[in-house]
Amino acid sequence: MKLYKFVFTAEGKKSFVSYIQKQKSWKNLPLSQAYQALIYGGEVKDFSGNITEFGGFAKEVGLPKISKGFWKAIGDRSVVTARFIDYENLDTKTLINLKSFDFYLAIYDTEKGVLYMLKVNT
Repeated sequence: MKLYKFVFTAEGKKSFVSYIQKQKSWKNLPLSQAYQALIYGGEVKDFSGNITEFGGFAKEVGLPKISKGFWKAIGDRSVVTARFIDYENLDTKTLINLKSFDFYLAIYDTEKGVLYMLKVNT
């Protein structure tokens, strides 16, 4: 697992936000329920009421909690099994059935002008 951090200049912030807003694949924060649990930790209930707890990858790599900005996730296409998982729209039903994770997550903090990119391969 690895975290990359890119800090934008004032001009770069404007350009990057403009770019994000034109793309359909970036979503407004907060993260989805599945990614919230996976990245920052939390519990997810399955259809039977069983609870699965996730510890959160953010603690391991030092990813701060970001409340204002955008996010995007994609599967790691170099991993065969990741090609069959819709990481862009990961839901809690799929999350609790996964035994490993192979994806990239980008979170752009609009308040600080920082892009965090997290690579997860477990």
